[in-house]
Amino acid sequence: AKAGIRFSDMVKPFILWRQKARPRRLVKSGRASLMKQTLAQMQTTYRLFSSIMKDPVLTTVDRKMAQRFREALELLPSSHGKSNGKVSVGPARTYLQELERKEKSQLNPIKDKTIKRHFSALNQYFKFLQIDGYVAYNPFLGQQFNVDPGERRKWTKDELLTLFGSEEYRKESALTTGSP
Repeated sequence: AKAGIRFSDMVKPFILWRQKARPRRLVKSGRASLMKQTLAQMQTTYRLFSSIMKDPVLTTVDRKMAQRFREALELLPSSHGKSNGKVSVGPARTYLQELERKEKSQLNPIKDKTIKRHFSALNQYFKFLQIDGYVAYNPFLGQQFNVDPGERRKWTKDELLTLFGSEEYRKESALTTGSP
């Protein structure tokens, strides 16, 4: 009964389930609710995968296909999916339209951090599929990314004094230490 099911067939059931559930096996903390931005990002990921990989049968998705998808993502511009704060009207640009736009405008390539986010969404989706018996294994599990977190700015003395002197900090500190 589960043979021949395409990638796009299970996206909606997964998203509906994910919106209701707080899945411990899919989300490390087990408490992450699905925010509007996260939902939009997940839907973009699944639309991209389905489009680029031609909506494959679930059982044909393997590590080689995951690698081909990663290579295809690396060709996208960093501004992919962004509308510069303007409300997007109409359907999103296709993958080929994005490649053409990048070429014409000489845009920077997509960042590894964004590719990692796409793979994280696919990893969750395939965990769900694996748990429900639609696939035997998760080809997106254990993917490695070289994401440089960058240098974080140090807090100034004044910022620390403001933080530690705030009413919110004192209340929270009293709750955790048990002191008034």
